[in-house]
Parts: sequence; structure tokens; C-alpha cells
Amino acid sequence: MIIENYQSNNCILFCGDTFLKTKNGEAPFTGIIKYFENNVVCLNLETGLRGNFRKEKNVVLLIDDMSLQWLSDEINILSIVNNHCADSGDPKRLARVLGDRGKIVIGPDNPSVANTTIGDISVDFLSAYFAIPRLRMSYDGVRADVLENMLHNSDADRRIVNLHWGYEHTDVPAPFQRKLAKRLIDAGADLIIGHHPHVPQGFETYKSKFIFYSLGNFNFWQFDKETTYDNRWGYMVMYGLINGDIELIPYIINENFQPVPVSHEESQELISRVNILSERIHTTDDVHWFATDYAYWYKREFKVWSRHCLKCSSLSLWLKYLAWLLLPMNLRYYFHTVRFKILKIGKKKKTMAVDP
Repeated sequence: MIIENYQSNNCILFCGDTFLKTKNGEAPFTGIIKYFENNVVCLNLETGLRGNFRKEKNVVLLIDDMSLQWLSDEINILSIVNNHCADSGDPKRLARVLGDRGKIVIGPDNPSVANTTIGDISVDFLSAYFAIPRLRMSYDGVRADVLENMLHNSDADRRIVNLHWGYEHTDVPAPFQRKLAKRLIDAGADLIIGHHPHVPQGFETYKSKFIFYSLGNFNFWQFDKETTYDNRWGYMVMYGLINGDIELIPYIINENFQPVPVSHEESQELISRVNILSERIHTTDDVHWFATDYAYWYKREFKVWSRHCLKCSSLSLWLKYLAWLLLPMNLRYYFHTVRFKILKIGKKKKTMAVDP
């Protein structure tokens, strides 16, 4: 497919987690639409299309066909490879409906690739969803191999990878995410755009290619139930197709789930926050990541399990709870937490020995 109405300076604007809803039914992108004009826009559409069936799961995200009216002409590309595209039970219907509206759809197969020409530049957009590792400690496996082969076989001028990955509400990506990202760049990726944690994370470069681990929420409901500072803001990434230049555009999310621009001072403050998060990627080793970021995720999951078990006396549920507690990733967390505490005690004793 060729994007014929393309008139900008060879840029693509990437935005984070989106589900096309607002509290009062208003258009979700009213405040931010000026950034869409004269640009190709790529969104992570994290929802299913309501139908006759819905999956049974803790969090189900569904929209009606009417919500698709908010996908204006400027929104050209939609990645739907994520953990909610199948909430309706039929993700292919969502892909068909979006395609009928003239959108370039990446998905719903995991992984997927969609080719387009922007101006005179051919671009392969690839998307994949990597579930949280539980029985192993990495994202190595068949899905990574397939994605890597897609990149090797691509003859497009640019290859851009959208990854739905990581741990929700954590500030620093897991060490094995960095390993996968570098592997994909070695295979030919020019840019990696991450989402799923629902909070912004930092970025890094590898072989002069940018890796954005999470852009954060864009138009999303989650903070309405679990309000934190970090799920109330995010940033868009403007990517130059010709020279690979990057520009970050921060925003905040208002009470109506709409992303809105910020003042110059606020923008500088949020970009500083992104830079701090980016520095933490390089200063957080396995021990500290498990004892801090994974610990935050684990405690949230622990509360959910405990709440369910207290409400239900089912033996099978309690056995599942026990199995969850003994998952390899959790065992590794227990181990590294002990190591972290020992290191802290050692540093404290060393400091006390130095200071009279």
C-alpha cells in the first residue's frame, strides 16, 4: 500500500497504548491532533472489536464500531499485535474492518509484517507480542526466531519493529528485553518501538539505532483505576525516515483519557525524566532489577492472587497460587532479593568503617 496523502518531511509519529475511548464520548485526540497533521501516524491499538463473544479474563478491552470514527485520515498505521486484540475472540475481524477503512494494519498474527511506501521510501512494519516469561528467563524462542527471519528477509528501505513486551508499571526494562532488542537490530531493524508497561520507560541506542522500551499510555483508561504519576504521561516519537533523526514529544493525559500538550517548561521536565529513566537502563544490573522493578510487579501480582484466593476456597485455585509462587522467575526474584539485602548490609558496614 502507498500512503498517497503523505506531505510531510519524511517523518513517522509513533504513539503508545490506545483504546479509542473517553469518559464523556468526546474525540480522544482533539488536544494532540496538531501533531498528526502532515505526518504519518502509527498507534498501538490495544483493544478488541465488540462482537457476539468475549474472552473470560481479568481485564477485557472492547470497543464498538462507532469508536473507529476517531481514527482520522492522519492515523495511517495501526499495530494490533498485543494481549487485548483477541478479547473479542475474533482479532481478524478487527483487522478486516480497519483494512476496509484504508488503514495499514500490522497483525493480528504474532508476529506480523505490513509493507508500505511512504513518499518514495519502502517500509516494513513488524509487530510482535512477547508474553511475560514465567517458565524461562528470556524472550529466546520460536517467536523471536520468526521475527529475526522476517528482518533478514526484508528488502525494504527501512524496517521498524513494534514490540508489545515487558512488565506493567515498571520503570526499567528487563535485562532480557535489551538482549532481544539488540538481536533484532543485528538482524536488520532500524528502529524499535515498545509498549505494554503502561508507563514511560527510557531508551538507548545500539549500532546507532534507537530502542524505545515503552512510550507509555496515550489514550488509555488504566490510571482511572490505578492512579500513579507515571501512567498519567507519556511521549510520542517523531522518526525521520531519511536520516533516522528522533524527536521526543511529551504529553499528559487528562481526566477524560485524552493526551494533551504541555508547556515548554513541562516538556523539558518530562524529557529530563525520560533521560533519567534511560540512564537507569545502564546502571541497573540483574540483582537491582529483580529487587526493585520486578519486586514492584511481583507485589502487585501477589495482591491480586491473594484477593482471588480469599474470595474463593477452591483447592485448584490455591494450587495454582502455589505454582505461581514457585515459578522460575519468582524463585529468581527471591534469590536476588536476598542478594540485594546482603549487598546493602555490606555497603552500610563499609560506610560505617570509613566514617569515624
